[in-house]
Amino acid sequence: MASKRKSSGTNMNFRPQMSEATRETAAGRRPLPDRSSVSSVLVVLVLHICRKILFVDPKWRVSFYAGVLFIVSFIADVLPIPKTFLSRSDHILNLYFVKLGWGWTLALSVPFILLTSFTICCGRRQRVVKQLFRMVIATVCWYCWTNFFTYIETNYGKCYVNKPEAFSTKEKCLEGGFFWHGLDISGHAFILVYSALVLVEEARAIVGWDSIEDLIRNEEFVRNENDNDPNIARPLQALTDSELAILKTSYSKFSPAVKGLFVAIALLTCIWDLMLFGTALYHHVMAEKFMGGSVAVLTWFVTYKFLYSGSMRPGDCGLFNYKDVKTAKEAPVTKRASMNRTTRPPGQGPTFMGMPITKPPEDAAKTKEEQEQINSKWLPRKQDFFDS
Repeated sequence: MASKRKSSGTNMNFRPQMSEATRETAAGRRPLPDRSSVSSVLVVLVLHICRKILFVDPKWRVSFYAGVLFIVSFIADVLPIPKTFLSRSDHILNLYFVKLGWGWTLALSVPFILLTSFTICCGRRQRVVKQLFRMVIATVCWYCWTNFFTYIETNYGKCYVNKPEAFSTKEKCLEGGFFWHGLDISGHAFILVYSALVLVEEARAIVGWDSIEDLIRNEEFVRNENDNDPNIARPLQALTDSELAILKTSYSKFSPAVKGLFVAIALLTCIWDLMLFGTALYHHVMAEKFMGGSVAVLTWFVTYKFLYSGSMRPGDCGLFNYKDVKTAKEAPVTKRASMNRTTRPPGQGPTFMGMPITKPPEDAAKTKEEQEQINSKWLPRKQDFFDS
């Protein structure tokens, strides 16, 4: 008897483990995501921090750059600033990062765009090239503006010497050991601000990236089970079977590299912001730095906020939308309605375990009439009570 009780108690407290195949193909149930591991939780935490660093409201980021280039530069022009490692031009960040700034920007942004666009474009090369074309435009802008700054300084300046006509060019003036004075628009400020803004815009392709896995899982379930539930959103419905297979393979293969590049982009953006602060403190004058930063902001705004639209935007190939997509269309549930989530016909009150909690209006009316009859038959009237 004791053994039977023990075994029954064990059976009640024990829940058998289900295999992944059983868990995913259970009839009437949609597949569930895989269990989270410690490493995946740490990755989510790191990505969350990087998102907080990068995805600041653009108006606040632009305001920060304007404040650094205007206010900090003005303070540096009128007050003596103590020397730090940022004041030197031979430190490692300046030699190997700022002087090669656009190269570092391309080294991270191009692979990131290539992997993300190949995945969300389902291998369509024309759409991938269209996504990469943004960096071609950005490189052309960088090249034209930096050379224009050099042209302005070289051709619209003068040499500080008694006979400036003998040193009419910057090269001759510097070779003679003199100082060439011209409008030297800060190329450092332009590259740092423009690179940071471009990296932030391109990194937005990772917004909603994790939801692609859920979309693939749900779409495969619907196609395998022929479960055409109208209440379930299907962003991948228009994809062919081959495109869905490419999306699944690419997402599984490239996601670790995409997340690693995203973390590297966040770190590089922090370096650009730090070097911009150093440039504002120790190099050029306020007007030159502010002009360089203003050109960078203007170029970013014209391209990313005005020129790029539709499938030219980062993370948008025109095939499906994975950003801020809910896998199920959930209707708003009020506090009272949340107590009874089952759909009930009009006029029926709330139920508990299939049984009505309150009586229908007709039964309530009948009960009221019956109660009045009982009261009139058994209960004494108030007037009879006082008469007695």
